[in-house]
Amino acid sequence: MKMGWLFHARAVHFKSPYIPFLLSWPDNDDAIKYLKKALNIGDANPNQMVYLAQAMYKDGQKSQAIEMLKEVANMNPQ
Repeated sequence: MKMGWLFHARAVHFKSPYIPFLLSWPDNDDAIKYLKKALNIGDANPNQMVYLAQAMYKDGQKSQAIEMLKEVANMNPQ
């Protein structure tokens, strides 16, 4: 899968704690950027969409995040 590395890059940026002077690289903006790229490269899957919605919600994009979660909730299981 082409999007695999982008999804894992997102995980690092979104889930890693920010520790000043020790870890300065975790970045929610990068998490959003990489997740959007991953969704555009391959087929969007619910897991990616949930992580993107979480990052967007954390970024203050609450209405967009909620809409994305509604879309995930309405997906048919495969």
